[in-house]
Amino acid sequence: MKHRVFFLVVALWSTALFWMCAAKRPVWGDIERGLILQYQLKENQNLVYQRQTSVDQSMEVMGQEMKFTFEMGQVFNVNCMGYENGRYQLDVRVDSIQAVINSIQGMMKPDMGSILGAHFTMSLSPLGKEKDFKGLEKMIYLVGPGDERNLDADFQTLFPDAAGKPIKRGDTWTSLDTLTIASANSEMIFYFTTASTFIGLETIAGHECAKIESKSIGKLTGTAQQNMADIEFDGESQGTEVWYFDYKKGVFVKAVSDLVTDADINVVSPQEMTIPMTMHTKGELKLKSAS
Repeated sequence: MKHRVFFLVVALWSTALFWMCAAKRPVWGDIERGLILQYQLKENQNLVYQRQTSVDQSMEVMGQEMKFTFEMGQVFNVNCMGYENGRYQLDVRVDSIQAVINSIQGMMKPDMGSILGAHFTMSLSPLGKEKDFKGLEKMIYLVGPGDERNLDADFQTLFPDAAGKPIKRGDTWTSLDTLTIASANSEMIFYFTTASTFIGLETIAGHECAKIESKSIGKLTGTAQQNMADIEFDGESQGTEVWYFDYKKGVFVKAVSDLVTDADINVVSPQEMTIPMTMHTKGELKLKSAS
């Protein structure tokens, strides 16, 4: 009986020591045993982000090369309204936006007035998965007469995905994303598989960040109707992104991305035709302020 009591006391003491040590360990872990990357937003917290996007697109139509460029700048505010059912409830408002398009028809600036000041809501998991979009489908602007575009592609995969486990330097995790770009006459769907690797630590604009390098491969499918023609899309994408996450505050700080998409635009009726297309997209998204 004495031996049993002795071992019980040792077990209880060891358990107490374990929990005391665990309590001293920060919620974000540590670099030796693994960092725990999770979004940790607070109610009424405001994050202001700035985004720059450039697209270079080229197509070959009946032996003639056609080029198209698109530049867009945005500033938007992300307000955390609270935490419900295991997800952060966010309100996103566009504070400024402008775009320039260059094509064989010349330069034009789309009318973005309907989007300026507009907002939508969404939810975000602690690991960075977005869903429950409300109002995003109304973020529409006019490129030209009868040619509407939507900003939904800019926000469906806004935040990078965390690993869901402690990570050390060199550790890699995989995530899956689906991006849908729809308009009145078309729908394109991208399926992405992304492998992300923890590179190390770096300070960005005063934030102590984990530096992550992601490599993505994607599949593009879609259909459209234009000028009485039925069109199908079939393509593949490859891209890289380097992003920075403030692991102590649980806030996404910056990302620089580069994506190349090669696709065939297949006109299936009334006349069959295949148009090869290459699209090169570059982007930078960074945190301007947090309060």
